[in-house]
Amino acid sequence: MESRLDSFILANLSGPVVSVTGSGGKTSLILLLARAALKAGKSVLITTTTKLSSPAVFDYGSDRLFADGTRPTPPPRSGSIDFYALPFSQTKVCAPDVRIIEQLTPSYDLVLIEADGARGLPLKLHRAFEPVVPAFTTDTIAVAGIRDFGKRATDENFFNLPGDWKDRVIDTELISRLVSHPMGLLKNSAGRTMILLNQSDAADFGKDSPGSLFPGMVCGSVRENRIEK
Repeated sequence: MESRLDSFILANLSGPVVSVTGSGGKTSLILLLARAALKAGKSVLITTTTKLSSPAVFDYGSDRLFADGTRPTPPPRSGSIDFYALPFSQTKVCAPDVRIIEQLTPSYDLVLIEADGARGLPLKLHRAFEPVVPAFTTDTIAVAGIRDFGKRATDENFFNLPGDWKDRVIDTELISRLVSHPMGLLKNSAGRTMILLNQSDAADFGKDSPGSLFPGMVCGSVRENRIEK
């Protein structure tokens, strides 16, 4: 197996439109993939169907920035990153019309969509209106942060935590529930789906590694750009 996370994901995509859902490293993963595609000479569009950190507070490495209500003007340059969202606040941008994103996708080699939010927490169950995955998505990457593996689930590490899950140990059983739950990791997934258990560099698995619980599941670290073997 390819040990570099970015190379592994890009090599296993079925198409050019990737929606990233879940929690615990979505934006960092998007940036990792964008930079890898950039090095390969590809044109990349970063956008959102929800809300996203503003370029004023997070560096997306974009060559062209469209976050003031203007629309990207194709064709983009090969080996470049465009960022497209609408203004929302000093720290956040929000989703443009999804129909415009769809119209733009043929102009780019890779479109990376942040399609979910989790208020910065590593784990979550979705609410009724999320995630917002466009129908034209070719690949969904569902992310879960496992930095607190072996610790107990609380409101400080689990967004929208169900009452009967509170204080349960975050272990392979709980992750299995998170995957299979109707409001869990796979909700609204479209196209080919990959589950990424991120933050393995900060987790203490012992003998209970969760990396191969389900087909299409990968355990690794966005920060260290590697896959657990």
